[in-house]
Amino acid sequence: MHEVLNGKTICKFLICLGILLLSSHSILATDYYFSASSGSDKYTLDESQSSLTPWRSIQKLNEISASLKAGDRVLFKRGDIFHGTIILSRGGTSGNPIFFDAYGTGEKPIITSLIKIETWDHIGDGVYRSKISDIASNKLKILLIDDELKEVGRFPNFDDGNAGYLTIKSLNNDLSINGKDIPFDANGGEIVIRKNQWIIDTYPIKQSKDGTVDYWNVGKSNYRPVEGFGYFIQNHVKTLDQFGEWSYSKDEKNLSIYFGDRRPSEASIEIATNDYLLVSNLLVHNLSFKNLHFKGANKNLINIEKSSNIVIDKCLLEYAGENAVYSFNTPDFTLTNNEIRYALSGAIFFWHGTPRSVILNNLIESSMPFQGMAKNSDLTGIGIYIAGDAEDSQIINNRIIDTGYSGIHFGGNNSVVKNNLVKNFCLWKQDGGGIYMNSEGLVNINNVGREIVGNIVLNGMGASNGTNEDYNIAEGIYLDDDTRGVKIEQNTVAHINGKGIYLHNANSVDIVGNLFFDCEVQLQLSHDILGNPIRDVIITNNQFSSTRDREIIFSVSSIKTDIDKIGFSSNNYFLNPYNREFIFVTKEPGYSYGKMRSFEDWSGTFGFEESSIEQQFSLSRYKILSEEIIKKIDFKADVKAISGTYNASSSWVGTSYNNGLLKVTPNSSKEALIYIQIGQIASEEIILVEMDVQSESENQTIEIFLEKTFNINQDLAISYFNSSPKGESVSIFLKSLVETNQESVVFRIPSNLQPLLIDNIKIAKITREENINQFFFRFNYSEEIASFPLIGIYKNANGQVFKDSISINPFRSVLLVKVD
Repeated sequence: MHEVLNGKTICKFLICLGILLLSSHSILATDYYFSASSGSDKYTLDESQSSLTPWRSIQKLNEISASLKAGDRVLFKRGDIFHGTIILSRGGTSGNPIFFDAYGTGEKPIITSLIKIETWDHIGDGVYRSKISDIASNKLKILLIDDELKEVGRFPNFDDGNAGYLTIKSLNNDLSINGKDIPFDANGGEIVIRKNQWIIDTYPIKQSKDGTVDYWNVGKSNYRPVEGFGYFIQNHVKTLDQFGEWSYSKDEKNLSIYFGDRRPSEASIEIATNDYLLVSNLLVHNLSFKNLHFKGANKNLINIEKSSNIVIDKCLLEYAGENAVYSFNTPDFTLTNNEIRYALSGAIFFWHGTPRSVILNNLIESSMPFQGMAKNSDLTGIGIYIAGDAEDSQIINNRIIDTGYSGIHFGGNNSVVKNNLVKNFCLWKQDGGGIYMNSEGLVNINNVGREIVGNIVLNGMGASNGTNEDYNIAEGIYLDDDTRGVKIEQNTVAHINGKGIYLHNANSVDIVGNLFFDCEVQLQLSHDILGNPIRDVIITNNQFSSTRDREIIFSVSSIKTDIDKIGFSSNNYFLNPYNREFIFVTKEPGYSYGKMRSFEDWSGTFGFEESSIEQQFSLSRYKILSEEIIKKIDFKADVKAISGTYNASSSWVGTSYNNGLLKVTPNSSKEALIYIQIGQIASEEIILVEMDVQSESENQTIEIFLEKTFNINQDLAISYFNSSPKGESVSIFLKSLVETNQESVVFRIPSNLQPLLIDNIKIAKITREENINQFFFRFNYSEEIASFPLIGIYKNANGQVFKDSISINPFRSVLLVKVD
C-alpha cells in the first residue's frame, strides 16, 4: 500500500513540475507589437506588449533585436507597410524559436524598401528624369509602375529580331568586342553578352565607338565572349523607346523612364532603395517567419548566412533584384507554403552548407523574367537551387512556373525531389533542365540515395538566339557530368524541345515507371570525353511514345563501343501510333552520324527490351488537302529520270509483271548517292515521295533528303526507310527549308546493301493539315484521385482499353490513343 501511494505522489509531483515549467515559459516569452499606421517608437517596452500601444518602425525592431529571447513573438499589424531592412542579432533555442508573425485582420503586413518617385522633369522624346537621393543600394534593380515590374531599356528591343541580339563580329580581348555600329554613345550603359548556351553576362561599358565596345570587368564570370554570339546594350537613356523602359546612373543618381505620350503623374512609380529586407547576423539560430509580405529589394529579400533552424511559412516574397531567399552555411532551413514571384536571378538559392533543407508546398513564378538583369556566370535563372552538399534535403509539392533557366537544381546524398510541378522553363537560356543535377566537378564521388519521384515536368522551351545553335533545346530531367546514385521514378515529362530524360556521363541510375509525351528525344544517354562511361542504368516499366515528326524514343551515343554495357532495359511500353520504323538511334566510334534503328534492330543488336511491348496503331498524322505531281516514274523502258548516280551502278531491269524497274548496286567502298531532279521549289513547301522498294538486305537504313535543304541543315533534312526482302511501299514527307530553282531528291544508300530495286516513284508538292484529337494526355497534379471523361474508345501503350472515363492517381498521368 505504501509503495502505491508513493508512486501516486511522484506522478503528482511530475505533473505539477510540468505545469510550473509551462507557466514559467509563458511568463518569460513576450509579444511585441508593431504598427506603421498607429504605432509610436516612443512607447515603452511594457507598452509595446499591447496591440493598443505598438511600436512603429523596423528601426525600433533593430534596436531591441539583441534583447529578444526564445519564445518571443514580434507581431506586425496586417494591412500596414513597414519600410527598411530587418537586422536580427539574437535567435531562439532548439524547439523554441523567436517568432515573427502578423496580427489583426486584412492583408499580410508588407516589409519593403520601395519608395514612390513623384518629382519628374521632361527631358524630351517622351523621357522623364528624376534625381534620386534616398537610395542605399549601389545599383538599382527593381522598378515598378502601377505595381508591375519593368525591365531596363535596351537596344535593340527584344522584338527587333533574333530576340534583340546583335552579333559579335570579332574580339579584341576578353573585355572588348566588335559588332554593329551603335547609333548613340553607349558610355555609361551596360553590355549584355550571350557567352554560351547557359551564360548571359552583364558589364558596365567603359567606352563605345564605331561598333567597338570596351567594358569593365565588374561581376565575376569564368567565361569569355565568343565570336558569332550575341550581345545588346541596356540601362542607357538612349535605349528608352517603349513604355516603362528605364535607366539609372548610379554616379549621377538620375532615373530616366520612357512614358511616350503619357505623364508620370498618371502612374504610381516605385523603386527599391535597399539591398535586403531581412538579414541576420552570423550565428543567429532558431527563427520563424510567418504571414509576412516581403516586397522589393535590389539584392536578396531574405539573406541568412551561418545560422540554423530557420522557418519561413505562409509568406509572400516579390521583386528581388537577385534572389528571393539566399542562404549559406545554414542547416535545417525550412520554406513552406510561400508564394515567390519575380526574382531577377533566382527564387531560392541555398549555397553550400545547407543540409536537411525542406522546401515544401511553395508557388514560385517568374524567376529570371528578363534576359539581362540576372547575376553573371553560372547558377542564375534557377527556380530552386540547393548545392551538392545539401544532404537529406527535401523539395516536395512545389509549383515552379516560368523560369529563365532550370526549374530545380539540387544535390546531396539522400535528397528527394518529389511531386513538384515544373512548367515553362529555359525561357532565356538553354542546356538546362526542368530538374537538373550534376556532380559539381567531383568526378569520382559516389553519391547515393537521391530520388526524383512523381514530378510533372512540362514545356521545356530553350532559347538559342544569340548563340551558334540552330535549335531551342531544353531537357526535362537532366543528369549531367558524372551524376550518380539517382532513382527517377513515376515522373511525367511532356512537351520538351530537347530530351525528356538526359543522362550525360551518368551512372547508377534507375529510370522506372515514367511517362513521356511530345519530346524531341524521349531518353538520351551520352558518354563523351567530359566524364566516365555510362554504367548500371536500369530502364524498366516506362511508357514511351513517338507522336511528333522525327520524335526519337531512345538515343544512345558513346565514344567507346560499349552500348550493350550501359545497363538493362526491359519491360517498357512503346506507343507507336504512326507505325514509324526508326524510333531509336545509336552512335559509336567510327561513325560520323548516328544509326537509325527500328524496335527490332535496337533490341536484337544490343539484347535490350526483353518483355517490352511496342503498340502500333497505323494512324495517319496528316490529312492531305492538295497534291501537285512533280514527277511520276514507272521505269517502263529506261532509267533516264535518274539525273545522277555516284559510287554505284544504276540499271534498268525488265520484269514480266511491271515492265521494268530501277536497280541500284552500291560500290563496296562508299555510300551510294542517287539524284532525281525536281526543279523549282519554295521554302517551307512539303514534298511527298512515294515508291516501291525491295532489297535482299534486311533492316538496312536508307536516307532520303532534299539536296539544298541538306546543305543548310542535315538533321532536319534527312528522312529514312528500311530495306526489306519482302518489298514495301514507302511514303515519306520532306520539308524544304530553302527556295531554289534546281532542287533534287537524293537517296543515300549504305555501301554494303544488296542491290536496291525501286519502282513507281511519285514525287508531289502537297498541302496538309494535322489530324487532331488522336491522343488523350492528362496529368493529375493533386493529392486526390481525379476522373476525366472520355469520348470514344482509347488504348494505352500496353494495350489496355478505356472508354467513358479514366481515373488518374495523384501526381500521375495518362497517354491514350483514340482507336474508334
